[in-house]
Amino acid sequence: IPGRADLHELGQPPEHMANIWWEWDGPRGREPRFHELAVDIKIHNDIGNFSERNGMYLMVAQGDISGVGFYFGLQTDIQDPITGRGRGKGLIFSRWLTRDLADTRTAPGGFAQSSGHEGDFVGVRFLYEWTQGEYLLRLAHEEADEEGQWFGLWITDLTTGTEAWAGSMRFPFRNGKALIHGITYTTSEIYGRPIRPIDIPELHVSVSMPRGDGEPADWGTTDYAPFTNSFKNAEIHYDRRNDVVNVTTGGTTERKTQPRSLAVPTSWPKRWLRSGLGVPLSNRMRMGDRGPEVLCHVRQYRPHLLFVRSVEPFNEFVDCRALCKVFEQHIHRQTSAREDPVATDLAGYALHLWTRAPVCHFVTSRSADQ
Repeated sequence: IPGRADLHELGQPPEHMANIWWEWDGPRGREPRFHELAVDIKIHNDIGNFSERNGMYLMVAQGDISGVGFYFGLQTDIQDPITGRGRGKGLIFSRWLTRDLADTRTAPGGFAQSSGHEGDFVGVRFLYEWTQGEYLLRLAHEEADEEGQWFGLWITDLTTGTEAWAGSMRFPFRNGKALIHGITYTTSEIYGRPIRPIDIPELHVSVSMPRGDGEPADWGTTDYAPFTNSFKNAEIHYDRRNDVVNVTTGGTTERKTQPRSLAVPTSWPKRWLRSGLGVPLSNRMRMGDRGPEVLCHVRQYRPHLLFVRSVEPFNEFVDCRALCKVFEQHIHRQTSAREDPVATDLAGYALHLWTRAPVCHFVTSRSADQ
């Protein structure tokens, strides 16, 4: 394909080919926290279990509960921790800061994993033949005990109405509660051995705004390939008419919605989505002599470092380039693939590391005044 030499250049997974940050505005002076997180997705095509060396992971949500990181989503090939071999399609749900399998409950036919190869974690795995169709994934409170709060994960096939429980995990209390923090992350990730972008099958998924206790996210921010920038066959954009974010990765996908740099992703507040004003951020920036000038605003209730307990929030407008330079350096310093990343179940752990860097929330003078 003329001008697409990048499709044939060997890339090193894991890489988050296209991603979305979701944020909620909490009550004034307080961080948003939820008992339940629900996400609707539509998978437009079935790529199957396309390789024994690589897989795709639709990480539907990553976030934190009581300061403990978690993620859940769909994989094309779930790794068996005993044999090291893939067992086919399914759901995974992991949390960090423990190796104790007593913090897990598996569904019938499912299994658990405990490992320290990318930080101490446990997880539950559930074989599930997801395919083209519409699904609801829901993380919610179950019962509590003296040691913490149990959260269960369910998936519902919205075509048939069939719901399946994928397993549960226990999270510690913080101030007597265990709640989901109001910042989450969605990505389409390639994992496994080195692979050419052209050899990744095209996958198209539409993601609706996640709902925390029934309330949709207030902000969305999209970006590409934060680790290696090796896999450029990805396109992500907000579909105003259907109120979803379309994520397409793999194959000959052409990137049409192009952030100018790591510091300038596409961003929109919910009020613009509802009013039909959602447009790429690059169309809403003012241009200066040095290029795009974007202000970065971090609200007072939101810590500027995610997943870190003792941080000082700040409430001021700053030049975003300075923060995002730190962000970029942190990525290159702390991310790395497994030596043998055949079907890593913790490919998102790199994300857990780099989310400790400053995260920029982009607003224009128009949104700031509203």
